Amino acid sequence: EQTRIKRMRDRGDTPEEVEKRVQRDRERFENSGIKDQADLVIGNTDIPSTVKKILELLEGTLGQRPAEGRN
Repeated sequence: EQTRIKRMRDRGDTPEEVEKRVQRDRERFENSGIKDQADLVIGNTDIPSTVKKILELLEGTLGQRPAEGRN
């Protein structure tokens, strides 16, 4: 969420617009029922770690220790 707020500020959104958008998105997400429909939710804190988690999921290695020589 902090990344989204920074992006909105960087593009020139007013503090009021940012707060309104964040609040609306929170409400939509919480009321969407998506958590009940998803098998897994991956937080998008930064692109490299998000991509790594997705690749690990696809490879069936999510949560396992990396193999020798592999990051």
